Amino acid sequence: MTEARPNDTAQESSHEWHDDGLADVVTALEHEGGVFHYRGWAIRYDLAADNPELSDSIPGEFGLVSIKDRYDIVVRVWQGVPETFRKAVLYHEIQEATIALGDADDYFIGGPQRGFMDKEDAHIIAERLHWDYARQHLSSEEFVAFQSWDAQLPRDGVY
Repeated sequence: MTEARPNDTAQESSHEWHDDGLADVVTALEHEGGVFHYRGWAIRYDLAADNPELSDSIPGEFGLVSIKDRYDIVVRVWQGVPETFRKAVLYHEIQEATIALGDADDYFIGGPQRGFMDKEDAHIIAERLHWDYARQHLSSEEFVAFQSWDAQLPRDGVY
């Protein structure tokens, strides 16, 4: 597997992108909220967000928050997402954020700037990666249920 380069596009295989251990970190999370580090970023997460911007059509989101002299990635997963699927949605959002923004060190060279690719292309790759995560970390029955749950999500936006 190779590291992503700034000019890569979403049409490339998800196998060109890897998680550098992210799947193991996400799977091992024991709390609904907290902070961990990945690709130079502090990732602040909430697995049961009560946020009016999240819903069954937008089950997760990421953003940047300014903390003193740095930015952290904040990821929220809507409280209405079935508990069994929340880590898959979290995994998706972290992948999408770090693909779009790049590594923290790259992002901050010269100040905040555009990342590796636009959010819609990053979403396409993150979606491929979350399917890999779900296949590996959900039971067969949970995976079938995840497929059904995911199928009901609207496809006109990105999550």
